[in-house]
Amino acid sequence: MDVSINKVLNQSSPMNARNPLWQLAWSAGLAVLTLWLLAGCVVTQKASRQMAELANLAKGEYYLKRGKYQSGITDLEQEVRENPRDADLFYYLGRYHMALDHVAPAGRYFNHAVKLEPDNADYCFWQGVAQGAVGEKRRERQTYGRCLELDPDHPQVLIYLGNNLLQAKQYQGALDMYRRALDQTPANPQVLYNRAYAMNRLQRTPEAIAAWKIYLAYYPAGQLALRAVRHLNRLGDFDYRVYLIGRRRLVMPRIGFYPLTAQIEPVVKARLDSVARILLKNPQLVLQILAFQKNNLPLAKARAQEIKRVLLDRYPAIDAQRIQVSWFKVPQELPVRDGKRRLESSIHLFTTH
Repeated sequence: MDVSINKVLNQSSPMNARNPLWQLAWSAGLAVLTLWLLAGCVVTQKASRQMAELANLAKGEYYLKRGKYQSGITDLEQEVRENPRDADLFYYLGRYHMALDHVAPAGRYFNHAVKLEPDNADYCFWQGVAQGAVGEKRRERQTYGRCLELDPDHPQVLIYLGNNLLQAKQYQGALDMYRRALDQTPANPQVLYNRAYAMNRLQRTPEAIAAWKIYLAYYPAGQLALRAVRHLNRLGDFDYRVYLIGRRRLVMPRIGFYPLTAQIEPVVKARLDSVARILLKNPQLVLQILAFQKNNLPLAKARAQEIKRVLLDRYPAIDAQRIQVSWFKVPQELPVRDGKRRLESSIHLFTTH
């Protein structure tokens, strides 16, 4: 405080100090003033502490978002010595160590953050993550349960608890968590994929097929997309296929035509763009288009030629000689879980040199 309490208390009374009534009033006034000044000091100290905590929070986010983990550790370790009651400091130090794969110290920092603020669901969540990282899966699961008592709709807790239960082969429990997580994050890729996997393990095949298609509608590229298509194909569903085009494995929905015709469905034309772009970047590649149509060779031929025509119309820079077509009046045979699947009408694409 700028005002000295002792200075005020040591000042003489402006009135006659020998008057008993005045002495009583003067003493009471000094007591009130003293309490007011002390309260002001407490408020100022509290405000100062809050400002320091906000500054530490800003620093913590700065290092985290910019990936400057080691710098953050160096800076915040000094801060934590000066502010050992600031839970945010321990939380961010835990995050930096986790990012650097220093799991053991990360766990200790998260434990201390939770000790300081036991009602913080975010600190609780990261405590569970650290436990899972060192293989304490049961303890991790218990921690997530406590986190949900603090925040029943915490999306990360729901997802990670679902993953934990999935690894423990508790598939129905995992599904329950994923359902709740999707209420918070409807397009989360991990949840959408794992939900389908859990349904498949529970032999809820129609639901698993539908769930994997929902995942592919959102995320048609990447390793999980390839896995999703393999699962679908093994289950006998070929609405999605994987084509090897150059060095890339492209996930594509079925190339469809209007019934009994060679007229391509409008949406298919855009699906062929990814194939054409690879051909343009790799002039040594030759695209092979194979059309299968049971007992109808002319229709198979017409469909193969129509795909070639659409590609050349949309991308005239592609040499027509680099697109070869073949057609067959027999079904295409593809492997499935219990043997082979015969697709009476099918298109297959791949490239050669």
